[in-house]
Amino acid sequence: MSCIFGISIGNENMTMSAYQGGEPVVIVNAHGSRNTPAYVAFSEGEVVVGDIAKSISVKRPKEVVHSLPFLLANANDVSKVRQKKLGFDLDLDDSGEQIIGVMTTIAGSEDSSTHTLTECFAELLKAAKTEVESFLGNAVTDVIVTLSTDICPDAKAVGIVAMAAEQAGLNVKRVVRNSTSALLPSQELKSTSTVVVVDCGGLTSECAAIKFNSENSTYSLISNNSAEVGSRDYDDVLCKYFSTEFHKKTRIDLIDDRRGRRKLLAASEIAKKALSTRQQATVEIEALSEGVDFNGNVTQSRFSAMASDVTSKITDMVKKCISDLESFEHFMLIGGGVQTAQLRDNLNTILSKSGATNLSVRETSEQSSLGTAIQSSHCQESGLGVPVGNSFWKGTGKAKLKEKDHSWGSEHDPSGIGSKVRVTDKALGIVCPNGNFKSLLPAGSIPPAVAKISLPVEPTEDGVVIEFAEEGAGIPFATLDLKPVTGTSVNISITANVSGVAVSANDGKGNKASAELNY
Repeated sequence: MSCIFGISIGNENMTMSAYQGGEPVVIVNAHGSRNTPAYVAFSEGEVVVGDIAKSISVKRPKEVVHSLPFLLANANDVSKVRQKKLGFDLDLDDSGEQIIGVMTTIAGSEDSSTHTLTECFAELLKAAKTEVESFLGNAVTDVIVTLSTDICPDAKAVGIVAMAAEQAGLNVKRVVRNSTSALLPSQELKSTSTVVVVDCGGLTSECAAIKFNSENSTYSLISNNSAEVGSRDYDDVLCKYFSTEFHKKTRIDLIDDRRGRRKLLAASEIAKKALSTRQQATVEIEALSEGVDFNGNVTQSRFSAMASDVTSKITDMVKKCISDLESFEHFMLIGGGVQTAQLRDNLNTILSKSGATNLSVRETSEQSSLGTAIQSSHCQESGLGVPVGNSFWKGTGKAKLKEKDHSWGSEHDPSGIGSKVRVTDKALGIVCPNGNFKSLLPAGSIPPAVAKISLPVEPTEDGVVIEFAEEGAGIPFATLDLKPVTGTSVNISITANVSGVAVSANDGKGNKASAELNY
């Protein structure tokens, strides 16, 4: 039977998870690793993804594409992407989509080729699908994807991911924020609380303050802030230091040696991780440049001093995000920056001044990916579904589909580049006991869009019937039968995502029903 898996795609790594045996499980790839490098190489006439692609990036960096979420977040700003000097060419085609130029080595000679951002994302998702199916022993057709908070509301970005998934033979069930997905596996969140999540990613960092209710996994984004620095900037600090040391010893300049710089950058990343737990790190590279070996070391205190500007920018981002909060209970740090002692010290200082009780340090991709696995379990509770026209209803409890044809929105291309997403043509809501329609999601809502409402009810012996409808429709498109505890309110939600519309109701006491319509 096909199942749903979750994937967190970062600028450096991607992590896949699934729900097995009643709990979320990180999927180990063919190399025995829980993280897979989010690198795509176009080499020797083939497309290679993962560890091998990252190895190729050290030897032949012009053949490899990486940092795809960063490209996605800056899909219209080529100059900003070029400033990062990622190692490959970038431009926009006539329709406005990013075109990535790489060099391809075939039979010993180099040739250039171009690939769209959608194609590169599709290659990552194809590789992820293969790894998941091998690990689970089952076919997978559906996926939940996490992206950074600034990307998620963007219709063009969501559309590119949806199109890439389709090319990979997958259907995107939901696109969710990294920060909120990271909260779901957190066992320490037992009740309603305000959580500050700091995600120090590869090229950028973000801080999100989230109101979270662990009982029904509902959340609301209170504030959000980002900075144009990330864990790779820490790597660059070390790389620059070691490059200077190499020049002092050998008089060899790495400025024009792209391969040598990539080797040194990879070694610097390893050194950064070592400095998170040790007072000193050593780098040894055979034939760094012109056949000359390099051996160097750096202390944790010196690294902290050299990287103080990067740390200050991330710290200032956090201070700005929480400046308007009255209080918060939890503080979570995820991402490559967790390996930086000075950043952890700075955030602990903020923590002690705020009165918050907990600083959790987690790995970004893995934490967010586990959250998608938990969400996939909710989707899989829906069962196999019943075909209705070109759509499928899937539900738990006593969800019923009324016999009526609905348009269920249309494809919309807000970006003008062919990255289509679904929008609701009519307002969606509930039918009140007096027969009046109460709109929850307005017409034209672009996914991901969520509306929630809590209403007092007077249940009969048979419970209550909640009717969901399109505005102006003669009959409801679905009903949910629920038997709530007397005296409680019913929490009702409608979610429009890239794959369809989901409805649910619960009384907060364990009684619930839900249904999902896929486009």
